[in-house]
Amino acid sequence: MTEEKKRSLEGWVPDLGDEVALHAALEKAFDYRGDVTCELASGETLEGYLFNRDFHAVPPFIEIYPNQESAPARRLEVGQIRALRFTGRDMADGRSWEAWMQKWKAATGERASGAAEI
Repeated sequence: MTEEKKRSLEGWVPDLGDEVALHAALEKAFDYRGDVTCELASGETLEGYLFNRDFHAVPPFIEIYPNQESAPARRLEVGQIRALRFTGRDMADGRSWEAWMQKWKAATGERASGAAEI
């Protein structure tokens, strides 16, 4: 696994210079297991969990569960997003299969081989 794959996106502020970069960053935000913050063309800032996206819809959109108590899910047009920040804690950071296997082997005294023994 490369160092880049090991690094969490937490705290990342991607450059959204063009539509391709924006879609790539939103795709990473969809896979991210923490909150993101979107700054919109209207000046509004919305922080929450990005749970859906459709870049082929007309207009393309994302959907976010805001982190405010009991706020309903929001649909945002992709074209309205001016900035994106990965602001929430990455809930999956350090929880890879490799990390789990190392902890399990340490707890059980097994040798770390990387392959399942049958």
